[in-house]
Amino acid sequence: MSHYRSPRTSWSNRAAALAFGLMCVCTQSRAAPQGWTLHLVWSPDYCEAKLSSKEAQCTEERYFTVDGLLPHFDGEKPACTDQRLSDEEAERWLTTIPNRAQIRKTWKRQGACSGLDSAGYYTQLERGSRRVLVPSEFTAVSAALHTSAEMVKAAFIRDNPGLSVEAIVLDCHGRSLAGLSVCFDAGFQYQACSVAASCSADELIVKPLRSSRVGREPVYR
Repeated sequence: MSHYRSPRTSWSNRAAALAFGLMCVCTQSRAAPQGWTLHLVWSPDYCEAKLSSKEAQCTEERYFTVDGLLPHFDGEKPACTDQRLSDEEAERWLTTIPNRAQIRKTWKRQGACSGLDSAGYYTQLERGSRRVLVPSEFTAVSAALHTSAEMVKAAFIRDNPGLSVEAIVLDCHGRSLAGLSVCFDAGFQYQACSVAASCSADELIVKPLRSSRVGREPVYR
């Protein structure tokens, strides 16, 4: 027996499908990140607490290194995906985050909840990292630097046109500089951060790279 579908019914179904498709597009648009926070960690401080680490971040001469890119949403957030990074993808990410363990942690906690697949998130991670030039005074530190939060921020503002003091947040472990965050809008233009700084001391100590990976180096005061 043949079945007849009236043109009216067929049009109604097509219209419903179109409406559903538009609804999905709008939902995806609302779930897109409206901003990002790029976090850089001060590797000499990080590695002092990771004496047994064999990651490139701690075995090579590394200073400020990318640690993650946190997406921000004004409204509805996308569900976190259970997609896992392949070994090939993790190797590619090493050019931006020189730490395999941190790569997988960043993807699981931030990338997988960004509404993007791993390739899309990594593209944004690279884009954010290229928007921050590390000042020369923090690219080779052979002795402990005694400075302040204001001086660290001023150096980044000097070398990154358009960056403002409100778009930088410093992270500290006591008086020691642990890292910093730079905040962006959806198009990776600098914008004011909404997170609070963890640096309360007037004077900051920027630790140098440890000369040895065996045992603990002296605490810098």
